Amino acid sequence: VGRTARAGRAGLALTLVTQYDVEVYQKIEAHIGKKLTEYPCVEKDVMLLVERTQEANEMAVKEIKEMAERKKKGKKRGFDDIDDSEEVPAKFKKSLKGRKGGGKVIRKGPRVR
Repeated sequence: VGRTARAGRAGLALTLVTQYDVEVYQKIEAHIGKKLTEYPCVEKDVMLLVERTQEANEMAVKEIKEMAERKKKGKKRGFDDIDDSEEVPAKFKKSLKGRKGGGKVIRKGPRVR
């Protein structure tokens, strides 16, 4: 649904209905008890908009999957919660003294800035 109304002003709400949406559309009409009017349009223009919308949707889905995959890989390596901007508490540094590394804090993984 696309709305043209903003900030309390009157406007028009458009719903693009394909052959796959007809059943749901009819259920909406039955639920509200009103037959919605068809808005006249040029099918060719609408199909261009549908194509652009589908392309944008596919790109968004792909980007979300890539982000999830990167996050998943980071968790497997144990890097998901590393934040180098935080100071290492002195208590933690003291607990490392006498161990390999001589009290130096050794971070594994990429630096996150």
